[in-house]
Amino acid sequence: GTVDLQMQPGSTWFMTGHSAVTNLTGSDGTVWFQNGGDAVEADSVSGSHTWAVDLDYDTPANSDMIYIANGTSDEQTLHVKNIEAVDAQMPNGAMVRFASVKNSGGGFIEGKSYYAPNGIYNDALTVHYVDRATDPETKDYDGDGTRKPSQETVEEMYGGQNVYLVKKEKAELNEG
Repeated sequence: GTVDLQMQPGSTWFMTGHSAVTNLTGSDGTVWFQNGGDAVEADSVSGSHTWAVDLDYDTPANSDMIYIANGTSDEQTLHVKNIEAVDAQMPNGAMVRFASVKNSGGGFIEGKSYYAPNGIYNDALTVHYVDRATDPETKDYDGDGTRKPSQETVEEMYGGQNVYLVKKEKAELNEG
């Protein structure tokens, strides 16, 4: 069947478990992952949305994941709910994945940074796309079909690019 979800400005989808939609449309809504290690699958995304996730560098299976077949050029915002904790797990230059998108459209803006305080500095976690076919980290983030789609399903339906945050220590002065 078809499951269409239209987000209204200010609305929040409190997503529990492994969820799927055919079309996620609208704008200025939030997809809030309730539990770490869950996934959302979408055939199509249009409009600008905020994705509120928990990430885990040390145990990739515990990272929330976004799987999209047909993305959008509309800017997507990532809200890493545990940004300070994941930043503390990551060495400089390390990457943590949050999405796989077959036909991306660039909605998660390459080079956009999200910041975590680190003393008098802020560390930058910057969006970076990697071709899934050449990505050695691919299997660590996918599931067995219960909480996340299997690696085979991801290859078939979402196998274009993996989307990561790359850490750069002390990227800017913390003015707070």
